[in-house]
Amino acid sequence: MFQPDNEGIETSPPGVIDTLIGGFRIIHRVPEVIAVPIVYGIAQVFGPQPRLGPKLTATVLGILDELDASAVEAGREPAYAGNRETIRGALMGEGLGSPGWRVVLDEPFQVAAFLLVLGAVGVLVTSFWRCLIGDLIRPEGRLDPLSDATLRLSVRNVQLYLVYALGWVLLTIATFVVMLLAVVLSVIPLVGPLIAFVAGLAIVTLTGAAAFGALIYLYFAIDAMALLRVGVREGILTSVRVVRAYFWPCIGFIVLSVAISVLLGVTASAFGTSAPASVLSAVLNGYVQSAVITAGMIFLRDRQIRLIPLEEATA
Repeated sequence: MFQPDNEGIETSPPGVIDTLIGGFRIIHRVPEVIAVPIVYGIAQVFGPQPRLGPKLTATVLGILDELDASAVEAGREPAYAGNRETIRGALMGEGLGSPGWRVVLDEPFQVAAFLLVLGAVGVLVTSFWRCLIGDLIRPEGRLDPLSDATLRLSVRNVQLYLVYALGWVLLTIATFVVMLLAVVLSVIPLVGPLIAFVAGLAIVTLTGAAAFGALIYLYFAIDAMALLRVGVREGILTSVRVVRAYFWPCIGFIVLSVAISVLLGVTASAFGTSAPASVLSAVLNGYVQSAVITAGMIFLRDRQIRLIPLEEATA
């Protein structure tokens, strides 16, 4: 049993499982918030599905043929020759039972533009969704009574959502750059002599550790931006402070969240690609992800508010 202090705040925050259960309880009380991911998921199912056209497919296959030729010259087995038709069918979307309409992209700039628009819409919708959840549990002073939580939408909020979307993009790009650097550096041991092997292995290890640490310490940055209505810098600092103060509980919550996401992906694959199965998968994903994100913000809130007195005392 948690013992409250004189200010009415429990000295120990709820555990990971209790917080996750709390997330499900909140979305049951305010089910409107689930509508955003469900509608977006269904729109993805029945919306445009990109497929490469013959020209761009031939270009990709030509690059793979050149890689196979280089492998043969180096005395290695070609990697793509036996799977050429499978790769071609996958690039052109043959045999896929998606209910959405097919959009043929036959130029590189078309692919780039499509991915840019699709990513921008996803960022805006997801940021809007997270801010709605943040409105439900934002702390007012100390603890915000959940019974007073409402969904609010205003011009000011929309402007804030755009700012959070930019923050999301910046964090995503930073994470991608770090991971790409790790992949590039991992090639060094394969092409260099012994010194390059040792140096490359050390660089890859350090880069991987740095990337892993960054992903952990920045895990709650987006939630902090949506929950506390702060910018990118303060969101990152809040996430770092919370993870540093509650490291192992944060690890437990992150592992549980990732496990749930993986399980959702496996379940969606088991459902198939038919229209009813895709809709059912979108509904299930929206329901569970809403609860997990809500639980993440509760997890962050319950620990962030306990750090304020400690920071004031040590200031």
